[in-house]
Amino acid sequence: MPDAVARQYAEALLDVVCEAGSGINPEEALDQLRQLAQLVGELRELRLIFNNPAVSAQDKSDLVERIAELLGLAPVIRNFLGLTVRKRRVNLLPQMVEAYQELLDERLGIVRPRVTTAVELSPAERHQMETALARLTGKQVRCEFSVDPELLGGVVVQIDSTVYDGSIRGHLEALRQRLTE
Repeated sequence: MPDAVARQYAEALLDVVCEAGSGINPEEALDQLRQLAQLVGELRELRLIFNNPAVSAQDKSDLVERIAELLGLAPVIRNFLGLTVRKRRVNLLPQMVEAYQELLDERLGIVRPRVTTAVELSPAERHQMETALARLTGKQVRCEFSVDPELLGGVVVQIDSTVYDGSIRGHLEALRQRLTE
């Protein structure tokens, strides 16, 4: 869960990206933000440079420009990176990406349920699950599927903080609780 500061930065970025003339659509901005967070996450030296007060602001700015060129970042994302470097918030980039995704989904009416099954679902079964969840939520659905053999059978769906447990393991646990009451 992103912290409040990361959420504020993400919200500000999304507002700027959604303005006419930003030069980038919100989904492209998310992709570029993810690339940026991945690069900074993988390169410890880069984080050390950005967080080191002994490195001049000009050197950091030059590095931001080189990274923007290397990754082909849109000007708004380049400026956002520069801001996070100046404000010493680069370490929050992964949380900013998560918050940006959540805020974008809210604006677009998208929900991302986590669907866990005991076995891998076929493409047709995945489509059926997404269709059923779209009817349930009244929103666009983009499921994140995973497999957990310990479920024994059935499905567990988590949408935000609500969990629908239709697994055999869940039913057995509920039965056990009723029997011990």
